[in-house]
Amino acid sequence: MMQLDSIAKNWEALYRSHLHPIENENQYLEMLDFMRQLMRQYDTTQEPHQSLWRLAAQYISSWESSHDDLATESIRGFELLRSIADNHQLTQENLAEQLGINQSHLSRILSGERSISRKLAVQLEKRFRVPADQFIRL
Repeated sequence: MMQLDSIAKNWEALYRSHLHPIENENQYLEMLDFMRQLMRQYDTTQEPHQSLWRLAAQYISSWESSHDDLATESIRGFELLRSIADNHQLTQENLAEQLGINQSHLSRILSGERSISRKLAVQLEKRFRVPADQFIRL
C-alpha cells in the first residue's frame, strides 16, 4: 500500500506540473523541481519512479533543445555528475571519499579529461539514485 501511495503522489505531482510537453518557462521550472524532488525522495533507477524520471527528462530535453542554442548537444556524464555534486553541495574531496576514488582522478573526470567507467557509474547510481546510463553518455 505504501508503494501505491508513493506512485500516486508522484503521478499527481507530474500532473500538477502539467504532464505534457513543456510550453513555457514556468512549466519548465516546475518540471525541473519535480525531477529534483523525485531524485531526492525515491530511487529513480527502479520502476515506477524510473518511468517518471525518464518522462520528465524527455520533456525537459525537448524544451531545452528547442529553446536554447547551446542545448543541441545532450549533457555529458561528467557534466551531470558535476551538477549533482553542486546540487548536493559536495566538494571534490568529499565526493571522491564517498566514491572511494582518488580526488585527482575525480577532478579529471569532472573536467571531462577522463570518462566515467561503468563501475563508477553503478556506484553513482546507488549514491544519487540516477540511472547509471545517464553518467556514461559521451
